[in-house]
Parts: sequence; C-alpha cells; structure tokens
Amino acid sequence: MNSETQILSMADDSAASQGARTMSEQFCRANEESALSEERFRPIAYMLQGLDSRIIQANRTAMRMLGIKPEETPGFYGKSLVPETPDAQRRLREALESVRRGTNTNGVVLELRRQDDGRPLWVQWWSKCEAGKYARIMFLDMTDQVLMKREKARLEAHNEYLLDEIRSEQNFGDIIGASVGVRKVMQQVQLVAPTDATVLITGESGTGKELVARAIHEQSARRERPLIKLNCGSVRERVLRAREGSVYERAQGQAWPF
Repeated sequence: MNSETQILSMADDSAASQGARTMSEQFCRANEESALSEERFRPIAYMLQGLDSRIIQANRTAMRMLGIKPEETPGFYGKSLVPETPDAQRRLREALESVRRGTNTNGVVLELRRQDDGRPLWVQWWSKCEAGKYARIMFLDMTDQVLMKREKARLEAHNEYLLDEIRSEQNFGDIIGASVGVRKVMQQVQLVAPTDATVLITGESGTGKELVARAIHEQSARRERPLIKLNCGSVRERVLRAREGSVYERAQGQAWPF
C-alpha cells in the first residue's frame, strides 16, 4: 500500500469515527430528553444499533422493555430476543434486510422474548439507517394490544364453533328447543323450505317469527342470497292502499309489481 492510499484510508476512518461520535452525542441528547418526558408521555424506546442488530446504545425505556441490564446492553444482539417461530423469524429477516438496504422501516410489528424472564413482547418498530453502518431504532410496546386482539379472535372463533355445533345438532339456525311444539315447527320448516311456496308465519310479538323465517331461508335454495326483511308497521297507510289491487293480483298468481 503506497502512502497516498494510506492517507486516504486514514481520512475515511477519521470521517467514520467523527460521524459515529456525532451520532453518539445526538443519541445521548435524545436519551436525556426522553428521560425527562417518560413520566408524562407513553414510554418510547430508542436504540442505536449496528446493521447486524448489535446494540451500541439504548435508553432506559428500551432496556426496561427488553429486560436487559445496562452493563450487558453494549454489544447485545437484539435478534437473539426473537423466538424461533417461522412468522417471527420471517419478520426479523425482512426488518434486517430493510436496514441493510438503507430503507427506512415504519411501524413493523415484531415478536420478541424478554431477556430476563422470557415473557412474550410485541413491539411496533421503526428504523432509520445512518451512514450505511448504523441504524436508529424506535419502538413501542404493543403487547397488550396484540394479546387483546388475539383473545378477541379466539373468543369469536370459539363462539362460531359453538354456533356451528348448535346448528349441526338442531339444523334449524338459531332455533333451539326440543319441545313438542318446537319439533312440530321444525318439521313444517323442513317441508316448506325446499319449495318455492309462499309461507305465512303467524304468532304474537316475541314468539320467534323472524327466527322461523331465517331457518326457512337458510334451508332453501336461496340460502346464498340475502334475506330481505320489511317492517310493515313502518309502511305508510296510503302506500298500502295504493297497492291493494296489486296485492290482490299477487294472490291470483300474477307477478308482484314492486
């Protein structure tokens, strides 16, 4: 290596070192400002890390969130906190590849495990590449939101399973019962549902007329089409009077004019 090359190499190293010091100073200031605001605002974790996920610096919120101690933070590999599940590893690879390409990452949800106790942790993760060697990282704890969403999905799936069990046993939609009267209604539903016959369902308010209508619809050839409900009590009297002739014609087998 000639002297000119050595001088250029030393200049490059000096510039990189200066850039690292500048970023370190900026990070320290951001860390101090974050410490002052953590009591008033939602805690935000900040880190400066290498492109291989090696942590260079982290604020108190990040260390507390990840369950790592201050003395073990420098040099700690963040990717070691990601569980060995296909989805978690895929998200990690995509995030690290984005960092290596110098592409900013916005709002990616990553699944982690805390270092101290192994508890599950989900974070929403933002990254910004600096000088092609480092990445500024910011993330928020999304564990409560993720767990609530999963629990909601689990309950909805369990509820749907129970409804399917009821339907498979009764085979009459939302009608549940085994009395003589209910069985008689079910038999009538089975008889009329496969046909194109017009059905008149009578009964007092609250006795389940709409449930019977829905059961007929669900067992008919029109089950994939919407069930249209009309509240006749909301139709004005003059409209009904104007349609009296049409109703009579319908009763005689002619097409409904609506």
